[in-house]
Amino acid sequence: MSRDALVLGGGGARGAWQAGVLRYLCREMPAELGEPLRFDLLVGTSVGALNAAFLAAEAGRPDTAGERLADHWRTIELGAVYRMRLRRLWRVPFSLLRATGRPRGEIALLDASPLTDVVSRRVDWRGISRALAEGHLQGLAVTATELSSTRNVVFHQVAPGVEVPREGGRDSMRFVEAKIGAEHIQASTALPLLFPPVKLGGRWYLDGGLGEQTPMRPAVALGADRVLALSLAKRVGPGDFEGDDHDPGAEPTWPRVIGKTMNAVLLDRSEPEVARRQRVNRLLAWGNERQARLLRGGAERWGEDFVPWAEEILARDAFPVDFAAGLEAVMSDDRDAPWRRVESMVLCPSVDLGVLASQTMDRGLRGEVNELTRLVFDFLDDTAQAGDADALSYILFDPAYLHALLELGEADAAAHHDELAAFLAERNEQGRV
Repeated sequence: MSRDALVLGGGGARGAWQAGVLRYLCREMPAELGEPLRFDLLVGTSVGALNAAFLAAEAGRPDTAGERLADHWRTIELGAVYRMRLRRLWRVPFSLLRATGRPRGEIALLDASPLTDVVSRRVDWRGISRALAEGHLQGLAVTATELSSTRNVVFHQVAPGVEVPREGGRDSMRFVEAKIGAEHIQASTALPLLFPPVKLGGRWYLDGGLGEQTPMRPAVALGADRVLALSLAKRVGPGDFEGDDHDPGAEPTWPRVIGKTMNAVLLDRSEPEVARRQRVNRLLAWGNERQARLLRGGAERWGEDFVPWAEEILARDAFPVDFAAGLEAVMSDDRDAPWRRVESMVLCPSVDLGVLASQTMDRGLRGEVNELTRLVFDFLDDTAQAGDADALSYILFDPAYLHALLELGEADAAAHHDELAAFLAERNEQGRV
């Protein structure tokens, strides 16, 4: 039976784009599939963790989940996510000069208490357990980065029968069983320097995107056979490295350095992961075909008795006739990268979200913000080079920008309608958990 996963990457305010994609999918795909759109596993990091938790709580109502998530993003305002206060900004440089003090409050530029309130109130946390108990969902996982070890930690809440990898795999992901709540989302969204680290179970955690911006590996490790990933990074082609829209010789500015640093630190690895899974798929297909061809050839030469004899020899060596199963048995210690066929598709924004954020700033901030916040955003916009407003795109929780992202997400999904429909329809042919 196939197990399908939706993987939601991180990216701050960019998360509204995912809501636009999901609104389209939940509205348009049921007619193509002949049933409501459902995923067995939901995996997210940073803002993707918040979106995943929201969808998990709504798993029992798949026909309205996408629209409700979009409604959530439509009502967000900048002041409902964080506050900029002059006192906090002054404390940060002073904390660098002190050997002791209160590190948690002094190493974060922003007051995250509004975000804490939003996360606590807008997700039906009991709905997650209810969806798992009623069989609407097989599992929810959110990732965070452990501060002391910098390891990627996967907090998971799964239904009986979902096998969770043991610790010690090659990639050093640590799987921690948890009843997912607001505190796990806060840990996953604790972007360094902007938001304070979050303490859970005696350990401190930072943004999950530091370990893996689009967490496909945890989904595969939890048993996903098919993965649809919504990455918040613009896809870069082989010819884009020189940058047609940017001047590589432009003088560095604070916003440009901050934005490019965030892009580098929150590096999206979904494309290399898809490529790696495709190589594994080709290897498994080659092995299965070669093994079947050898058995057929042996039967033709030595008779039908050859096949059961060969199968017995293979089984004695713990290598079943099925090549994929045999390889999985031989490589059983490599639990973070199961040797089985996994189909995947990644959807990314079609435009540069930094450019979109800058265009929004040209029309001015909307909503209630204090004067310091307005000055900071004007500074980020005025000093950013054209097309280099990446820092803005992560933190601009402005209604106009969020609405533009929702519309872009829906348009991008519509542009890939046939590809998405074909990918999602294949799961019905294979059967699902």
